[in-house]
Amino acid sequence: MELNQYPDGFELALAGRTLLRHRAGQPAFFIGQGEPTVHMNHGHFELADYVVARIPLAQARVSTAGEAIQIEFGTAGCAAPLLTVRVNEEAQAATRRITIDFSCADPA
Repeated sequence: MELNQYPDGFELALAGRTLLRHRAGQPAFFIGQGEPTVHMNHGHFELADYVVARIPLAQARVSTAGEAIQIEFGTAGCAAPLLTVRVNEEAQAATRRITIDFSCADPA
């Protein structure tokens, strides 16, 4: 796994393929709010969501510990991270396993 850091972001790649790319001007993640619409007719559901707010998580702090990478995402001017992404790589015999865990600071 390769982690390339840039002044305005980072890129995470595996075997030459980009897994995750983040730049301040092109954030990897957004948070938002929507207004749901749900219709049901005889057990058939139609779901829709109108986006009311879409806020970019433009700031990212990257830290590493061995093969694990932790990335904390937040909005501009926000000291506390709103989203934490942990990427772990496990190498076994002839295979490599990547796990990506997401955790939100405010699940509401």
